[in-house]
Amino acid sequence: HVRTLTWGRWIFAAGAAAGAFAPALWMVVLGRLLMAAGGSLMVPTSMALVRIMVPPERRARTFGMLGAVMGVAAAVGPALGSWVAPVLGWRWLFAINLPVIAASWLLQPAVVAPAPATARARFDWWGSALVGVALVALTLASRASGPMLLAMLATGVASIAALLVVEQRVPAPVLDLTLFRQSSFVAAAGVIGFQNLAMYSLLVMMPLLLLLRAPKPVNQPGKPPVMEAH
Repeated sequence: HVRTLTWGRWIFAAGAAAGAFAPALWMVVLGRLLMAAGGSLMVPTSMALVRIMVPPERRARTFGMLGAVMGVAAAVGPALGSWVAPVLGWRWLFAINLPVIAASWLLQPAVVAPAPATARARFDWWGSALVGVALVALTLASRASGPMLLAMLATGVASIAALLVVEQRVPAPVLDLTLFRQSSFVAAAGVIGFQNLAMYSLLVMMPLLLLLRAPKPVNQPGKPPVMEAH
């Protein structure tokens, strides 16, 4: 887990640096993709480390604090970005992440203790690939029509069906199907799913609505910034 967290931070930092010093738009896009990839490694790994290192009697409170921080960050981030971009420049939307990553490096030795050696499980490559294919296909299906819609839906459904078969045969599945036998897990997963649906719908749609209905130029403070050539 610590190794995965380290890789995630390196990738995230590389993306932030690429975006901050990007000479062209393609590198900005690449930097943002790297940041997303690094974040996808850091967030679940951080939760896994909490589960491993925090005693059971403090685990629920710690997970609650972690979720609260993530929620506050999602709420404050866009508002802070709307001030940073027009005042300091859009490059600081990327550069502001670098000192945060540096601080996490300094804090890790005091927070993350070495874990006891355990048997290393094989990574579930097939399960991970099928999850990726299913998510991409269903996402494309939401924007497609006609034969493309049918093809993406068929691909997504077939990938999910194959995933259900594969995950019952691998020793360390990426999706442990036995968890769905626990009513508490199913209820919690449903609540989290609806919560994320509401939160990310607002995060994605609200800026677009403000951009379309904004009476002032979008590069003024409080509005989404337009990246300039310099």
